[in-house]
Amino acid sequence: MIRFLNLKDQICEGSNDFAFYDTVSNTICSFGEQAEQVFSSIEGFKYEFGDEQKGTTRPLSRFLGLIPDDYFNEAV
Repeated sequence: MIRFLNLKDQICEGSNDFAFYDTVSNTICSFGEQAEQVFSSIEGFKYEFGDEQKGTTRPLSRFLGLIPDDYFNEAV
């Protein structure tokens, strides 16, 4: 099972960083040639997810669906 990791303000204050955790392998998921694990934007995540992941058992939509709708909204 894949879990969304909320890293907001944990790496850098004011940053909306996030990652994904795989409970089956007990590891943080890595993407792209540089095996990126932490992302600060959906666009950056989509870029690193890349074409090589498309068509796998874990499609992009599976990961994007785990990001809360209001995750990038500013706190009031």
